[in-house]
Amino acid sequence: MKTIDLTKKQYKKLKPLLIDEDINASEASFFKVPHNPNKIYKMYQTKRTDILEHKEEAIMDIISSKKQIDIPELILPEELVYVEDSFKGISLDYVKGCNISLFLKPNVLPLKSQIEILKELGTILQKIKNAPKNLNLAFGDVHPDNFMMSDNKMYAIDTDGMNIHNHNGRVNYFLATGLASSISKYPLAKDSLPKATTDTDIFCFIMIIMQLLSNNKLVYRISLEEYKKYLDYLDHLGFNTKLLESFASIYNPNIDNINPTNYLDNLIINSKTSYNEFKKHF
Repeated sequence: MKTIDLTKKQYKKLKPLLIDEDINASEASFFKVPHNPNKIYKMYQTKRTDILEHKEEAIMDIISSKKQIDIPELILPEELVYVEDSFKGISLDYVKGCNISLFLKPNVLPLKSQIEILKELGTILQKIKNAPKNLNLAFGDVHPDNFMMSDNKMYAIDTDGMNIHNHNGRVNYFLATGLASSISKYPLAKDSLPKATTDTDIFCFIMIIMQLLSNNKLVYRISLEEYKKYLDYLDHLGFNTKLLESFASIYNPNIDNINPTNYLDNLIINSKTSYNEFKKHF
């Protein structure tokens, strides 16, 4: 496996990559790769050796499995970067674009355009689910800031936190409180958050859709009982049955969560679908 070894002097001379205002950065700092404008360094800021050791092992598995993963939309780590023999970060392809969170807000784009963005996201998640089973692959941290549009194509970033083999992936706020915590089908990891699986990926994807559908209500924070009532309300409005079945699958312990991508052309969003309008009736 190829690695990049830097001295402290070389590290200090790296030029920071100025992240566009349209892109939300993560827990790391980004730097330009000298003499290669198509690559960047992602350097972790934590000094905890246990966290860095876990990241190093997981990323090594991701890099060594790239041919098996074979999903071009995933911006996967290229090389491990060491500073004075200590693991510090990774090198990545540099893709310029905008986080899809900018586009998935009420009235920012025509609904048809927003549906196309959601379908691209759902397609990436389906490719991850279809990856070889021995990889135990899941994206984990599915939220709109981890997906970006570049030249009208979607890419997934922050892939260094994916679930692979026995390395638990990162999950996010969609799964931390409220709805997910009351559903038994999401087993907990040691940190008391659900383990990253393809089921949690679809849960988060549906919460992204719900946020748009409900006019920015944080649906992931409501109770399971209220969520079921909201789906009943959408059924009353004439929502597509298959789409509602996918929304309901997130609390059904007997089936895998259903990816709603194939039914999104039937998505309805208007003033009646808002969460505030629903609360007037229930």
